Amino acid sequence: IYGGPVLGARAPVVLTGPGAGSRYGAALAMLGPYCGAHDIAIGAPEANGGGLVAVLHAGAIAPFLVLHARASGDEFGTSVAAAGRTRGGAYSDLLVGAPFNSNGQFWGGMATLYLGAAAPDTNAARAYTGAHAGDFLGQAVHGLGDVNGDGLDDFAIGAPGTDVLTLVDAGRAFVYLGAATPPLNASLAVSGRHAYDELGIAIGAIGDINGDGRPDFAIGAPNAADTLATGEAQVFLGRATLSAVPDTVLLGDAAADMFGRAIGDGGAVDAGRRSLFLIGEHEHGIGGRAVLEGASTATASAPPVVTPRLALANPWPQPGRGVVHLAFALAQDGAASLEVRDVAGRLVRRLVDGVQGAGPHLATWPMPGEAPEPGLYFAVLRQGAHTESRRMVWLGR
Repeated sequence: IYGGPVLGARAPVVLTGPGAGSRYGAALAMLGPYCGAHDIAIGAPEANGGGLVAVLHAGAIAPFLVLHARASGDEFGTSVAAAGRTRGGAYSDLLVGAPFNSNGQFWGGMATLYLGAAAPDTNAARAYTGAHAGDFLGQAVHGLGDVNGDGLDDFAIGAPGTDVLTLVDAGRAFVYLGAATPPLNASLAVSGRHAYDELGIAIGAIGDINGDGRPDFAIGAPNAADTLATGEAQVFLGRATLSAVPDTVLLGDAAADMFGRAIGDGGAVDAGRRSLFLIGEHEHGIGGRAVLEGASTATASAPPVVTPRLALANPWPQPGRGVVHLAFALAQDGAASLEVRDVAGRLVRRLVDGVQGAGPHLATWPMPGEAPEPGLYFAVLRQGAHTESRRMVWLGR
């Protein structure tokens, strides 16, 4: 835990997980007054086979409350979030996602709502489950603030694996409005617009971007990496009656950018009245980037590359099936080659051969109609005296 008047290089408090392989810290949330004045939640989605969430008072070393998965393999604690004061009153509530839960449908997923109190209950007040196999509901959970202006905080749950009619894995996100009795059903369902959008894999409480006094929110639809779509984020303005039609759709710049895979919470970072927020596109170019939205002109977080260099990114997806994408960058204009070779060093396919421009490029393998044998291969990039190589596993068509 970092903080204090002077932010040092070392953390003043280090919290350790329950055991090897637990992935303690995979999800984090500042809860506000869940039980005390300032509480925190830490997810460990692979602890004890099903996952757990530790809840601590800020500054404490040991949790005062540990929440456990309902079944082995749930990955309970993949996502955690402060739902806010959904019932009003003094206490904030807690959301936990378990996207691999199969209580309802196989890998339908589950998100659970735990109510804050002076003595919190380890039993969830509500358990929301995916309606279909492979919905992965709970991959993302997020408090939104009071988006409809009724004085109670609202929250959202993502289900990026949901099919929307014939659109496979288009994804959905569900918005629940705060109430004195925790809501049983969502008040709003937002759907992905294209197959493989995976909408709901990221949700952001982006602040008040239009300056009307109500918080707004965004839902990411980065698209699966092997579809070559740019990705997008649907933006919704807070209003008394919410609409499933986005007020704005923000798009990535290039194929396979995965724009919208991460969305940061917003705030008035430039001392203005309207909030700004960040959207990540971690596959953009070679190194990825984040974009600041909400201003008149979006700004990339990464500075301009002054000196281009030869670089070959890790192939994706891995292991590969159907097609593998190879992103690379060249240091200068000139002759270059990108080859696929087998473990014996034999040439399998030359993907690039000839004069290329400096900067980022994207290639795919295998070519249409080709069916290389499953196995281990190497991508080899050459320009001048310089060489970069990356291994990749091919599972076949």
